Amino acid sequence: IMTLVLTAIVSVIISAIRAADVSQKRARATFLSQEGLEWLRGQRQVIGWTGLANMSGVNGISYCINDLPADIATLLPGDCGSSLLADVYKRKLTLTVDLGSTAVKALVDVEWSGQTGGGNVPLSAKVTTDFYYWEAQAGRTSGSPLSSGGLAESSCDAYCKSKFYPKSWCSNK
Repeated sequence: IMTLVLTAIVSVIISAIRAADVSQKRARATFLSQEGLEWLRGQRQVIGWTGLANMSGVNGISYCINDLPADIATLLPGDCGSSLLADVYKRKLTLTVDLGSTAVKALVDVEWSGQTGGGNVPLSAKVTTDFYYWEAQAGRTSGSPLSSGGLAESSCDAYCKSKFYPKSWCSNK
């Protein structure tokens, strides 16, 4: 009976340690995802909304941002592969243009593996925000790249030819 009690106590302690580890990694991952979003906000100030929009797509374009470069223009689309941040995390940025508005949606997703009661499982911490075309929001322009009443999927190619609409947004390139 003493062995059974000791086994139960050790089991509870191990579960508590795993839960604390997952909580600690989740807190760090949340910080890293927020850091990525703040970095993107700063980059948006440098390259502007149009520069940010040119890096996005209707189906989302992903970038590995394990290392935050001084210049967003140096980022290349793609996933992080086996590259890890702090030997634990993968930090990915996905930029998606919203054809029905003047917004670029940004998602920063930090992934890692954590041990839970069911073994090693993938975990993530995500933060999102929308970046808007300010001039259109303030009513200072007659129209923004996306404010022509919404785009039908079929009219995307024709609209892409306009000087305001980056071709990377169209699904039919």
